[in-house]
Amino acid sequence: MPTNAIRLDKIYTGTWNEKLEYSVWYKTNKEDFKLIKDKLDTDIIYELDFNNLELQEDEYIVEFEFRFGTVKSDFHELESPVVYVNVLDNLKNGFTFTNNTRVSGDYLDVHIEDKDKWSTIIYSRKLIKSGELPKTGK
Repeated sequence: MPTNAIRLDKIYTGTWNEKLEYSVWYKTNKEDFKLIKDKLDTDIIYELDFNNLELQEDEYIVEFEFRFGTVKSDFHELESPVVYVNVLDNLKNGFTFTNNTRVSGDYLDVHIEDKDKWSTIIYSRKLIKSGELPKTGK
């Protein structure tokens, strides 16, 4: 997570094409991975709220993981997970931050990993009111 720009708010877990139980973990800038929720069903979309975690004032989430265990070939999402974040207030117009994602697993004692990244540019525009807006209704 680009912690110089955002803080994790909540995740909607999505659904997956294989019937499994899985867990979601998070890591902070002060602690290694901790479990937020386990025994999740791949057929159900869960809302995981990260705002209620008991973190120190200067502690924040730097990573999260979905842990599925053993899956079959062609395991994939049916409904995509959605991640909500809060953008820090002090970012200037044009500030760019980059999100990173990693998918990994083990197959026949070989660790396999794939990565992707995408950038977001902060765009802010001052709204200039050109006068009173018309009133409608009573």
